[in-house]
Amino acid sequence: MACTSSTQQREQPVGTESETPGRETSLNEQPAGTGPVEAPSIGGATNENNNGEREARPAKKKKKSKKSKLNRERMIRAEQQRIYLIERNKINDLREKFVIVGPAGNVYTVTIAHLPDCNCPDFTKGFLCKHIFFVYLKVLGVNRDSTLIYQKALLSKELRSIFTNARPSWPSNTV
Repeated sequence: MACTSSTQQREQPVGTESETPGRETSLNEQPAGTGPVEAPSIGGATNENNNGEREARPAKKKKKSKKSKLNRERMIRAEQQRIYLIERNKINDLREKFVIVGPAGNVYTVTIAHLPDCNCPDFTKGFLCKHIFFVYLKVLGVNRDSTLIYQKALLSKELRSIFTNARPSWPSNTV
């Protein structure tokens, strides 16, 4: 009998691999974790868009924000203060840009898209701002009780609904 060193490897039969001692796997068998992986939904919510594809919500859907008192105050300011729409640009079916003048005369750009955005200090600090509320409520005519105005992210279906049901924009050559 020949003596074998512990550093020598066992010979494997052709067509098999061994991941762990005593277990042989066939070449047709895939190791765990190497098969097709379904993309996880961010925030746990998915929905089908109009093309029948699954679409993940980029942020968790909210009924009302945790800071609802601040949001209510901002919503009231959006309705009562002198805020004006200067310009409205439709970028595509799922994105519109609005240029807003606030009560102090500052000009801000609000974008309503999958991730609504404003370049004002409140929004850059992570709060929903009165400019976004103004666009939703006064410009687009979204119902004040709609949960869509509190969302950090919108699905394509929700954006289409907002823009389809929006108040029409006026002709660009009128003031």
